[in-house]
Amino acid sequence: MRLFIALYPDKASLKNIAHMRDAYQANAEGKFVEDKQLHLTLNFLGDIESGQLESLKNIVNALPATPFTLAMKPSVFKVRKGQILALEAFHDSNLIKLRKDLVDTIAGIGIQPDRRTFKPHITLARRYKADHEKEKDDASEPETITVTFDRIVLVRSILKSHGATHQFQATKLLK
Repeated sequence: MRLFIALYPDKASLKNIAHMRDAYQANAEGKFVEDKQLHLTLNFLGDIESGQLESLKNIVNALPATPFTLAMKPSVFKVRKGQILALEAFHDSNLIKLRKDLVDTIAGIGIQPDRRTFKPHITLARRYKADHEKEKDDASEPETITVTFDRIVLVRSILKSHGATHQFQATKLLK
């Protein structure tokens, strides 16, 4: 099964993220991410044997339990299949430590960490193409928003022809 571990925004932050995504969607093309799938991936695990699921659930449930907030700004990243529009997180030592601790713990049960450089972000759209004329008219600095995360989730990603669907396997509430 294809798994990843992610942070999910609280309701107020999700509303702000969705509002920002919708404003970009009005002047661009792409596959925009639905509200329920807006998240910040801490670690993509890939295809994992079902026998390791309980260990991963235990790891998620043992993670620190305090919510935290990140400053984020819209950015466009080049990826294999074009571009993505994302909210990119500013450097945050608590986030970096959380990810490092998570990667180290997962390695302890024999799961190799994702080799890609960790670039913390929330994807807003895939195959993103902006209306460049509109961009020139609105050349101001992108708005920075504050996002509070209130859950760490072990997620199963099921790939389908219309895109991925997500099933929560374990959820740690951050209080």
